[in-house]
Amino acid sequence: CIRDSAGVAPGAKVLALRGTDRRGQPDPALVTAAVRAATTARADVIAVAVALPRKDTALTRAVAEARKTGAVVVAAATPEPPPRGSADDIPSRTYWPAGEPGVLSVADMLPAGARPDSALPTGTVDLAAPGAGVVSGGPRGKGHYLGAGVAVATAYMAGAAAAVRAAHPEESADAVTRRLTATAYPADIPQLDAYAAVTTVLGDAGTPAGGAERAAEPVAVRDTSDTDRATGRAVLFVLLGSAGVLSLLWAGFALTRARARGWRPAGTPDES
Repeated sequence: CIRDSAGVAPGAKVLALRGTDRRGQPDPALVTAAVRAATTARADVIAVAVALPRKDTALTRAVAEARKTGAVVVAAATPEPPPRGSADDIPSRTYWPAGEPGVLSVADMLPAGARPDSALPTGTVDLAAPGAGVVSGGPRGKGHYLGAGVAVATAYMAGAAAAVRAAHPEESADAVTRRLTATAYPADIPQLDAYAAVTTVLGDAGTPAGGAERAAEPVAVRDTSDTDRATGRAVLFVLLGSAGVLSLLWAGFALTRARARGWRPAGTPDES
């Protein structure tokens, strides 16, 4: 079905296609058919929210055909963590189609920027996107719900790609992918910055122009300890000087009052 989207790219049209069987398990044949259907529909962005543990020849060809037509292909870098057991028992591996050339692989991240403790390990992650507490349209009815997980992060990334394509219609799919990665917030896994991806002016090499590139390395700060000590001494001198002036003013005021009272202590009645 085709319906209006909501959230990151509210003006986009969404073609929702199933890539799982009746039990909710990813099916390579269904994923391949969905990618081909999206390609035939001339989708600008194709998001694959499931991850397959093994490479599939037919899916590889379908992804390559989608990219030839100019589609940005976004895919989940890993499956959702198992409901039981520990993710530590599952070895790191590449999942598909996220491992295909030119595909933007996405991992989910918590609000603090880290991946969830239960996230499956993989070495093929291009970007991390919000994957916790994401507001989206409800699957039924007219309400909204809070979503979480790799699939939600993949959808969020697809929305960001759609927003970039709308703002920069002259850019190719590869240029859109470079824009998303070049403007990402630097971290162990670069984090999507949708606003920067849409607004940043990129140079010829696909990097932020005009010195807008973010520094991934720590910034070297000039040693100002000598200046700080000199400033501290100057401040102390000013404070001491001010205290001295106030003391002199108070002494003058007290002397004037004493003379006016005929040098008698305060509270002594006048002799008249």
